[in-house]
This record gives sequence, C-alpha cells and structure tokens, in this order.
Amino acid sequence: MKQALKMPAYEEIVRKAAVSDSVVAYVGDYLPDLPVMRRVGLAIAVGNAVQEVKQTTHYTTKAVDIELSSVRPGAYSLGVRQLNLEWTKYPIRVF
Repeated sequence: MKQALKMPAYEEIVRKAAVSDSVVAYVGDYLPDLPVMRRVGLAIAVGNAVQEVKQTTHYTTKAVDIELSSVRPGAYSLGVRQLNLEWTKYPIRVF
C-alpha cells in the first residue's frame, strides 16, 4: 500500500502562512504523520493511533476520531468522537 507524503504539503502551508514549526499543532494517527509530528511545536495523537505515533507526540487524546470542517473562511468546527459515542462539534478559529 502506498503511503501519503505529507511533508511537502506541510512545508507549503507553513511557508504560505509565514510561521515557524514551533507554533504549529498537528493531529495524526499513523506512520506517514511521523515526519511532520517530529517538526511541529505541538504533536497530538488520536486515541486509536499506532504506538509509534503515540510515543512521538506531546499529547494523546481519548477521542478516536477528530475532524476539522470549514464553517466559513478562517473559522472551523472541530469534531471529536469518543469510542462508541456521537460526534461533538467545537467551534475554533484558525489564524
């Protein structure tokens, strides 16, 4: 199975946003996420992430799924789902 290369997309986003790695938070769950997680200021793993990812992160959630959806430009809704529970939506603002 071919794995996604996330670093080129990450580097483009950081360049366009003109921010340093230290101010970036990143949520991941599987091996392709590791290179980015090792660079960011806050690496977060979801609860069902593979062990290698959990060992690399600053924090592991109890939630097993996290979804970011756009509400309008610059404003998003963060969806979090615990195991066997319904989705909960939290409004967040991205600068």
